[in-house]
Amino acid sequence: EEEEEEEEENGEDGYDSLAAHVDAANIASYDYSAVLYLNAPGHSFEGGDFVFRDGGHGGGGGGGTSDDALVSGENQVVEPSRGRLLLFTSGCENLHQVMAVRPRESKVPASSSASAAAVAVVAAAAAA
Repeated sequence: EEEEEEEEENGEDGYDSLAAHVDAANIASYDYSAVLYLNAPGHSFEGGDFVFRDGGHGGGGGGGTSDDALVSGENQVVEPSRGRLLLFTSGCENLHQVMAVRPRESKVPASSSASAAAVAVVAAAAAA
């Protein structure tokens, strides 16, 4: 029974998609990672913040980090925004996680409300 609950929480393969991780640890050939936000929170969902843990800074992703925050080791939070593209190296310098996405309560009947489509597309690629 406990095993079934864990599978539901972590997926069939036991991987917790919301846990902090390094992309290259999952697939060693990943050198760079990208996240493209297709939607922003609001009408149909809440959450989905991308968090670089312990001062990871998203090498060139433009996540709004400051040098002071990087030196102090603060987490860097990037909020979803339609069309925002995050690019960062996939190594241990960019430990990160995505916060849970929750459907937003709506007063509009379900039949006429827009569904929460994909929030982000995550891709990682090996260097050429």
